[in-house]
Amino acid sequence: GIKSKTYKTLYQNWTQALDYGMKRLVELEKKKEAGMLTESEEASYWNQAMVRWEKGDTGLAKDEVFKICLILFNASVDTTSAKTSWHLLHTALNEEVQEKLYEEIYTNVQETGGKITPAMFAASKSPYLGAVLRESNRLTCPANLAPMRRIAEEAEIHGNVIPAGSVVCFDQASKSIDPEFVDDPFTFRPERFLPNAVEARKGTKAEFLDHPLFSGPFGQGARRCPGSRVAKNESMALLAQCVLDWKMSVPGYSDFRDVPYGLETLVCPKLPKFNFEQRN
Repeated sequence: GIKSKTYKTLYQNWTQALDYGMKRLVELEKKKEAGMLTESEEASYWNQAMVRWEKGDTGLAKDEVFKICLILFNASVDTTSAKTSWHLLHTALNEEVQEKLYEEIYTNVQETGGKITPAMFAASKSPYLGAVLRESNRLTCPANLAPMRRIAEEAEIHGNVIPAGSVVCFDQASKSIDPEFVDDPFTFRPERFLPNAVEARKGTKAEFLDHPLFSGPFGQGARRCPGSRVAKNESMALLAQCVLDWKMSVPGYSDFRDVPYGLETLVCPKLPKFNFEQRN
């Protein structure tokens, strides 16, 4: 194909990033063999993946584990920051939601000496935190055309014949904000995803909201993003800590639709200036 100047620059930069990442992984492997990993390196995604590989639990070759980790290191920064930016924006624009979330987080940290802990992210402990993330994804999914697949055989969907070899993608955006299916679709209302609301919409048009393909921006199945749990926990940890420590607002804005956004690695808001008021 045609390799433009922009493509060549992108290819060169991406290759440099991959080479640097592989070098760092090789250095980590040598430290691991020497028993010199730091505490944070011991807890890293790479090390946990290597521990599973050493036990024979992955079904992958070592170089495949390295390549998966390498992609995560290079791709996860932009992708996780995009979804987390939307979470922060929606929370800052909706004071009532923010205060409900604060009450849930504050109650939980009374059991942990004031610290955010991984156990706190369980749905049973923080249902409202999980609901905030799901509502953010419904309203502003950062990967609204995922998953994307090339179909091996001809398929017919609602009377439309799709030839074999076609690339198809799943639209997570339009139906989620269609008033035919979602009440008051442009209102940020995490209560939609609390257990009683999920149960109440079974058998209705809105039931699609709880389909696995609408549950997040990570795709599903064998090709689901391998870093989805890491990304979700990172977003939860950052949002929970921010809400616990600060009361956030966005002066001059009341509606997320007024905030500019762009397609970078994913759809990402151009965040305006936030105000942070320290909580006592």
